Amino acid sequence: MKKEIKCSYFEAVYICRAYIPLALLSLIPTIFLKPKEVFAAVLAYGLNLLILTAIFIYGIIRVKNKKLYNIPEKDSFRFNSGIIEKRKVYFSKPCVKSVIIEKNIFSWFLNSEKIILNTGSQTGDNGNITMFISRNLENLFLSFFYGERNSFFTAYKADMLRVFLMALSSSNAFAGVVIFIPFLNKTEELFGQKYKELVRSSLDVSPYIQNIGVPPITAAITGLFISGLIISVISVILSYGFLEVKKSSENNCLLVRRGVIRKNIFVTSSQKIIAYQTRQSILMSLLKICTLNYFACGQHREHGNKRVIVPAVSKKKVEDFFKLNLEKSKYIETPPSFSLKAYLYFPSMWLVLLGVSCMVCFFINFDISPFYPVIIFLFFIFSVYFVMRIAAHKKAFLYADKDKAIISFYKRMSFTKTLIPISKIQGIQITQSIFQRYRNICNINVYVYSEKKRCFKIKHLKLSSGLKFSKIINHTLL
Repeated sequence: MKKEIKCSYFEAVYICRAYIPLALLSLIPTIFLKPKEVFAAVLAYGLNLLILTAIFIYGIIRVKNKKLYNIPEKDSFRFNSGIIEKRKVYFSKPCVKSVIIEKNIFSWFLNSEKIILNTGSQTGDNGNITMFISRNLENLFLSFFYGERNSFFTAYKADMLRVFLMALSSSNAFAGVVIFIPFLNKTEELFGQKYKELVRSSLDVSPYIQNIGVPPITAAITGLFISGLIISVISVILSYGFLEVKKSSENNCLLVRRGVIRKNIFVTSSQKIIAYQTRQSILMSLLKICTLNYFACGQHREHGNKRVIVPAVSKKKVEDFFKLNLEKSKYIETPPSFSLKAYLYFPSMWLVLLGVSCMVCFFINFDISPFYPVIIFLFFIFSVYFVMRIAAHKKAFLYADKDKAIISFYKRMSFTKTLIPISKIQGIQITQSIFQRYRNICNINVYVYSEKKRCFKIKHLKLSSGLKFSKIINHTLL
């Protein structure tokens, strides 16, 4: 018996979402400020309304032709779409890697939600199937692939304190600045320069920093970093608040729900998870906590967000997870002691460059006293980075047995430890730079199934270790 899921009419509104504010906002000033010229305003912006109407009619026709059919007797489903060119796409259910369900306040009021279905056969942000459906059909949609909704039970629920601790210890100011700048530009586009300046001034803490005697340039840079950090922390909390992990009692499926304003539900089979990874920032290392993430098909559609299972978990608990069935007699390798120099090249270069710059300014009698706070800050950052690289050299290792591989290394100012099932490894690449060839060391890249060529890397191992690891993996896969 076939079951049909129809597209929600909210999708027609969603198509017009970028045009509706511009069309309405362009009419409001003329209507309220010059009421006698309403007719002229309608004529002036009639083209806007005509285009908006055409887009909305296009959206209605598109919704009418967009349907998802379940075909249980063939263990597959069919997706119909298209207006001029009709399309029918058939998918086998076992090929479905993951499902994403997105909800926001606007769609919630209109009883709709966005679904994204991923098989890995199509890249991009839209997956293989993207459509809006009624919220009443969510349970039916999930039952197509993962069984009845009432079979899921709560395995873990994160409290907001852990989410805040994760946000505070893993956020960085640069991410906040990257988020804030497009937000300011969008504010100016919709509401004008006045509102843009109002939003900017509300988050500008540089005047308060100047009041304590800090020079204006230094205060501006410091204020930018502080504002960026605050924005980044708030963004992480909004993304991962109310995190809940559910598992199915009927089959081995995983459901992760998160989000404060914008809700996100990610559903997949546990067998289709590519890898698990712990991540520690510098502050997390001091607090002896870490965040446990997972990797799966469709993950890159989160625009930089990580798939968090447990935020701010005790490091000891995660180590027990990774040490499960880890046999010391099996293959395990660490970077040689002489490779420590390779770890320290980058931070050493910046520390030397900073010192030389200060010396040059001293000899040419250039006054750098207004920049002392910035110089001290940069010196502190590069010194911490230098120490972190030493710790990264000590913590790096590569392990493999018949079931799994574990890669411990640093990435983007964080320590990571990644557990990869052997069956998920699809390729191993060994690379050597000119300098590495001289010392007979190499980098090892482990590739797994992903839409974006996901790679887990460990650097500066002995070449013999890389060749040995390759033989073990190939022998295990064969």
